[in-house]
Amino acid sequence: MLDLLLIHTYFLKQDPHERHIMRPYPPLGLQYIAAYLERESNYRVDIFDGTFYEDETDCYRTIERLKPKVIGIYGHTTTRKTALNIAKKAKELGCVVIAGGPDPAQYAAHYFAAGTDAVVEGEGEITCLELMDHFRGAPHAKPLDQIDGVIFQREGQIITNPPRAQIEDVDTLPYPKRDRLDMQAYLDTWKKHHGYTVISVSTARGCPYRCRWCAKNVFGRTFRHRSPENVVEEIKQVKQTFNPDRLWFVDDVFTINKKWVLQFVEQMHQNNLYFPFECIGRVNNIDDELIEAMKSIGCDQIHLGAESGSEKVIKAMMRDYKLEQVYRAVEVLRRHGVKFSTFIMLGYLGEEKEDVLATIHMLRRTMPDKIFISLAYPIKGTPFYEDVKDRLIEPAPGDTRYSFEGRYNATFYKFAEKLIWKEVDLARQKQADQKSLPFWLNQAKRMYYRAGFEISGAKIFNRKGSGNKVARPAFSHT
Repeated sequence: MLDLLLIHTYFLKQDPHERHIMRPYPPLGLQYIAAYLERESNYRVDIFDGTFYEDETDCYRTIERLKPKVIGIYGHTTTRKTALNIAKKAKELGCVVIAGGPDPAQYAAHYFAAGTDAVVEGEGEITCLELMDHFRGAPHAKPLDQIDGVIFQREGQIITNPPRAQIEDVDTLPYPKRDRLDMQAYLDTWKKHHGYTVISVSTARGCPYRCRWCAKNVFGRTFRHRSPENVVEEIKQVKQTFNPDRLWFVDDVFTINKKWVLQFVEQMHQNNLYFPFECIGRVNNIDDELIEAMKSIGCDQIHLGAESGSEKVIKAMMRDYKLEQVYRAVEVLRRHGVKFSTFIMLGYLGEEKEDVLATIHMLRRTMPDKIFISLAYPIKGTPFYEDVKDRLIEPAPGDTRYSFEGRYNATFYKFAEKLIWKEVDLARQKQADQKSLPFWLNQAKRMYYRAGFEISGAKIFNRKGSGNKVARPAFSHT
């Protein structure tokens, strides 16, 4: 009988936006926990990954079939409803329920109401092992109130234990247990929709930057790098097992430590490894030496979080860089033939029409190869949330994302998004000197979207009781 079933509560078929871009990645966090428990204990652990299943009923059937003593639910803001449903059903089936990830610690009362027995706050490997010892009655088990990084209930009162000390030497962690998932489904999906296969790899934990909208309640505002040698050994294993066409480094900021990156490049060369790959960079640590070295081992695309073309908004977000640094970073990437994509966040606190127009100007000047647009929504536990918590508008039924009073409404951001696409399309067509029929049609559409942008942004703001229809901008555009 199974001791622990880890559950990834994400279902691709319930996410129309991800189905549009089809870039699914496996849950590395659960794979790390499975690997750690397998190495440090005799517990039998498996993973249910909902990504390619229909819905949570497939999860229920898996629980009924495997009869795990304990289930560990990964909760995220966007999957909270599903996670709570699974917790409730698992409890009905007689399982002990543990919940972890970025969401449960912030909404512990919701998870306890659904039947959760313990919530993990912070990194999960050691805490999960100690919880398993507790719930499985191991001779050396600690009582709940002595397990760091745990939130639990006692006689209806929520008790938060001291935080778990972070794992300082992340080289001591085993490689993620990729064989616990149907990795072939991921590889086949990428091959079908993009023409290549990809495997994700993490080289570090945490991020030291202070962006006000970013949740850091799992790895904290720290930065702990694995050694270049350790990462290269995992890549060798990945190559031998899966032989992917590409790698995706999932770190919050891959380029944060230039010395480390150069050492990693050297290790890749010494092991005769070359993989086309992409990663996330930061505009204030991009330079010619770094990019030349990264390109030599396969880097062909870097995602930069420009977020906005407005200095005012960048400062409000506490991104800690200047717009001119964005332009300089893009020049470096273009000089070395590395593609550049950017993340844009609309609707941040204090953003006005002029700031959106400044963002359009920045995009027309930099001409990203891809643009990923999101609408800012405050996540509990972040400074952004604290800034607007007195003005929050409850999510619409079926949604988990808050908006707030004083921001433009969904209609404005729908027009803003479409205007961005058309402005960038026109800039590309002008650059290519393609003033054909599509160009003039785009001109007409641009005029229409600009009119809608101006009218909807004149005086219509979000307010309580307005229904909080949060706009859902497209995730990417090429």
